[in-house]
Amino acid sequence: MKNYFNAIGVADMEKVHSAMIAWILDDSNDLTLSSPSSSTSNFSTFDLQERSRLLCDLFGVTPARTFKSIISHVEWNDIDIMIETTDNNNVNEIWVIENKLKSQEHMSNVKNTNGISSIWQTLKYEIIIDSSFPKLSKHFMLLSLGGDKAKSSSGRWHAYKYDGIQNLLLSVASIKNHVLIEEYANAVSEMTQELSKFLNASDYRNYPNVFKKIKKSQKTTSLQQNKVKPTEKYIVENGLETIFQKQLLAKLVKDKLPQICNSVHYDERNGIAMFVCPVCCIGNDYDLSIEFQGGTYKVALLHKDYMDANSSTHTPYLYGTWNNVNKTGTGKVYIEFCRLPKKSNKWKVAVSKNLGSGKAKPRIALDKNIGNNWYNNLNNPNSLFVSVFNEAMNLAKIIQQNIKSIP
Repeated sequence: MKNYFNAIGVADMEKVHSAMIAWILDDSNDLTLSSPSSSTSNFSTFDLQERSRLLCDLFGVTPARTFKSIISHVEWNDIDIMIETTDNNNVNEIWVIENKLKSQEHMSNVKNTNGISSIWQTLKYEIIIDSSFPKLSKHFMLLSLGGDKAKSSSGRWHAYKYDGIQNLLLSVASIKNHVLIEEYANAVSEMTQELSKFLNASDYRNYPNVFKKIKKSQKTTSLQQNKVKPTEKYIVENGLETIFQKQLLAKLVKDKLPQICNSVHYDERNGIAMFVCPVCCIGNDYDLSIEFQGGTYKVALLHKDYMDANSSTHTPYLYGTWNNVNKTGTGKVYIEFCRLPKKSNKWKVAVSKNLGSGKAKPRIALDKNIGNNWYNNLNNPNSLFVSVFNEAMNLAKIIQQNIKSIP
């Protein structure tokens, strides 16, 4: 582990990447200025002209301009990076970077005249910036490993990939005079190169530990005892397993399931990446979706407020009465789900945990496991990853036909 940033274990830390990008762009760290505002460091960032070009290139603004002031803020109103610029004509602008290295864009609560509602993060940040700086020009950029598109439908967000940052930094003529920035650029370069190798691997059996959920102590022991394959060592050392899993799922969906590419959402639970493909709404409060995680497909029906939903209010609509001794559900929805596996191949009804305890969540699903080593045959055009997804979609259509409403 020769790189400084890898040595201190920041490869998967979004906040550190955000802070470093903000540091590089900010005036206070430019020792070439006659009176930098606050820097006490011996490390200097690029000069103002180079930083101006970097900022414009990041946001796809052409032709590049030279600013007389660039001030960066990290975690400003929950926004990863907010930048204020002033050009030579004293025109002020706002630049927003939302950094999604480890996480995916998610819904966020906002208060309005109707109470609290959930909207996508990028839309929320647009609202915050527009209300805080109503008269200024604004630029928005979503930074990610895979070039994710913003969920906001405004069209204001510029998508940018981490390998672009690496290329921009290394293209600056004076980078050899900036050891810290060069180390950072090289760290990003190594991360993106390893991701490329992983996504284009011909045999994922060379990455067994990337797909496992293992404790940190076990991981440390495996590394010390050389039980980690050379192909996966960088990923495991830097805690990038979940991030790389997500990128692989996104690539698989794009290449093999393009029909759902624009609607699918990626997430993780307990360190294992997953995707969720919405199918339809049933009634006013229930969502039907197809999920995939760790080799298991689910056709899941759940209350839209599943995580917070009151079990005593919503669960009976799915299950009817539930006898904890003979475990026989009498609810219509439960009955329909039980009928489906009899007509399908190895799908099982998966009920909420603790169903008889009064703590159940309003969720019911059909599960099918294609194996913990599901990633071994991905290069096969007829892989189970694709064929079982098609089965899941057919089951979802049957459910939609048979269960048209829930109280």
